[in-house]
Amino acid sequence: MRSITGRVKTLYQSLEDRIYDLYISRINGGGWSAAGKEEAMSKCCGNCEFSKYDREQGEFVCQCEESENYALFTEYRGSCEEFVEKG
Repeated sequence: MRSITGRVKTLYQSLEDRIYDLYISRINGGGWSAAGKEEAMSKCCGNCEFSKYDREQGEFVCQCEESENYALFTEYRGSCEEFVEKG
């Protein structure tokens, strides 16, 4: 039998995944496609030129002055209109 903590972590991860899937579905105009999810993951904050990882806080920070997320902690899977591919 799993502990309560283990069940809560599993439930939280499942909920987080479902919310992300709904977000991707909305980006894709309500339709679901695996290609859309892969594309959205490639255009996430964690892959953006302006996103820097703050090791002290353990979070990504947006450094794009034109973004509504400027100077805020963002999630790796987050996104915005000002995405710029690294490179």
